[in-house]
Amino acid sequence: MRHVLAGRRTGELYVIRWTLGLEALQRGLAAFDYRYDRLHQISKYHRMALHLAIMRRLNEEEDNSVKFSNGLTAVFYALASGAPSVILSGINPHSAGHFYNGAGARRLHAETDLVLIEELRRRGAPIFTADPDVARMTGLDLWSAKSDVYATATGGLLKLMREQIDGYGRARDRKTDPRRYT
Repeated sequence: MRHVLAGRRTGELYVIRWTLGLEALQRGLAAFDYRYDRLHQISKYHRMALHLAIMRRLNEEEDNSVKFSNGLTAVFYALASGAPSVILSGINPHSAGHFYNGAGARRLHAETDLVLIEELRRRGAPIFTADPDVARMTGLDLWSAKSDVYATATGGLLKLMREQIDGYGRARDRKTDPRRYT
């Protein structure tokens, strides 16, 4: 992944499940000249809270059979943030491997991702794909500019989801790292 990001920059950088501390993360990113305006760490507990807020059930990711991808974490985050539509690009539950390497290793979360995508589609979540093959395989609508007419969640529901995500993540992180939210 480093060779893809080397020398690039972004505004908001969300790093998922980094456990070695903020300073180590900052040093690691600087080592291959990846720059950002704001850096956010998303812990396992934040992922669990996002899953709970969007899917309405807890997923503790106790083993690989129930873990979901970072791509689905981004989908949950977008929905929880009130995005009027979420367009999947580069997320294909039926693919092997990852775009940034040629190893073709089996993706451990592919089945979980597919189940979650299908459930969100059945519920009418504003999720689309930019990939015709993914649209065909998942039943998601293919995104077009006209897709953006979908309404977002009401302000009250959105506020509740944000509080649930933030509160759950802070409470669980405080148990594992008491310095984190002081």
